[in-house]
Parts: sequence; structure tokens; C-alpha cells
Amino acid sequence: MRMRTALLELVKKNRIFMLALLTMLLCGMFVGLYWLSEERSEQAREHASAVAETQLFRLRLLREDMAQQAKSISMLLLRQDGSADNFSVFAAKIMESNPMVLSVQLAPGGVLDAVWPEGMAAADMPPGTRLFENDRWALVMRWAREEKRAAFVAEKPYVTLLQPVYLPRGGQEEFWGFIVMKLSWQRFLQQTGFEVLAQEGLGYEIYQSPSWQPGSERLLARSERHLAGTLAERSLETEDGSLRVCVAQGSWWFDMLLLMGDALLGLVLCLLLAGAAV
Repeated sequence: MRMRTALLELVKKNRIFMLALLTMLLCGMFVGLYWLSEERSEQAREHASAVAETQLFRLRLLREDMAQQAKSISMLLLRQDGSADNFSVFAAKIMESNPMVLSVQLAPGGVLDAVWPEGMAAADMPPGTRLFENDRWALVMRWAREEKRAAFVAEKPYVTLLQPVYLPRGGQEEFWGFIVMKLSWQRFLQQTGFEVLAQEGLGYEIYQSPSWQPGSERLLARSERHLAGTLAERSLETEDGSLRVCVAQGSWWFDMLLLMGDALLGLVLCLLLAGAAV
């Protein structure tokens, strides 16, 4: 009888000890998981911040390169006193060196005229379109003419570059018209590297605040991956407004599943140890 009582007391004490040990182990495990999740989050934020900076840098370089190519045609017009002779030669060279460019057009006085390649005018800008009277283009065209600045308008399936041209007349600058370059929206995203972000498990959003629409912000592009909380956000001031890039961890749910799996594994091991001891 005494031996049985002693055995029951021993089992009871071991249960209390194992329950206490189990509680301590669970607490330690969850503290460790919290620390691990915070460390992963910090690493993800640092990576996303570097990615956002890189993407904005690429956007700036690409915009500057395209504007410079449009200015090369404006220099041709200046040398020829507004004549469009040899326009097709210059336009062809631009398209050969840059696969993003779908077409190059001239719009003297704001009326679309010559286009290269011939017959390849964009559907939203057919020859003969009076841009200053067009509801879609009038606002940005007036802004570009008055400010004497290039404007980028991104609307799928194109990125449209509008470069105003001025010719010297009697010691002053006289408005000649516009050089219009149509870029492929898909190739534009590929060239700037946004298309490959998904391979790194990242999502993105690009916003534009155009100067011709003060106080407004437009969503230009969004990745297929849903942004589960922005990790980094960077802005870039441009000649025609500003750009904002948001980068987020597109595969956040996968990391959470891994952490939950670690937690469940730890819980099972603790229960097995407790059961073995009892």
C-alpha cells in the first residue's frame, strides 16, 4: 500500500514538473519565433528598400534616355528651320537602337502628321488628330507647350512621350509643335526590371502625380502579386511631376506558413517529451 502511494506521488510530481517544463518550452519557442519573424521582416524591409531605390534609378535613366532621343529629332528640325526632311531616317535609327519604341510622329502646330514607320500610327493618335482639341490629350499638351517640358503619359498599352519643339524667331522662341514617341508599355516594364521582381517574391505598385493635374495621383502599374503591406516606398521628382514606387513582399504567406510549421513541430515535440516522462 505504501509503495503504491509513493508511486502515485512520484507520478504526480513528475506531471507537475513536466507541465511546468512544457509551459517554459512553449513560451521560449514562441519568443524565439517572434524574434525570428522580426529578423526576417527587417531583412525583407532592407531588401525592399534597396529594390525600390534601384527601380526608381532605372526609371529615371530610361526617361532621360528617351527624352534625349526625342531631342535629337528636335535638333534636326532646328537645323532645317522646321522642315521634316530626313525625319524618317532619324526615326528609323531611334527605333533600331531601342526596341521599346513602336512609332515616332510629328505634330506641327499640335496636329499629327508624319509617322514612322509609315502606316503604324497608334490607334489613339491617328494622323490628322488635333491634339489641342482632343479631350484626352488637350490638358497635357497645353501644359507641355506652356512649360516647355517633355511629358510622359503612361496608359496601357503605351507610354507616350510628348516633346515640345520651339524654333528661334526674331530673338524669341516660337512654338513649332510636338514630337510624339509611342513606347510599348510591356517592354517599358521589362526594360526597367519590374517584370522580374516576381521571381524574387516581391510585388510592386507605380504611381504618377502629373504636373498637369495638380493634387492627383494615378496608379500606372501593379504586379500580379497582391501587396500584403508595403515594405518600402520611394519617390522621384521628375520634369512633369513625380513618381512613387511601392515594394512589398509578395510571398508573405509562405513565410507565415513556415513559422506556423515550426511552431506546430515544437509543440508536438514538447507533448511527446511530456508523454514519455509520464
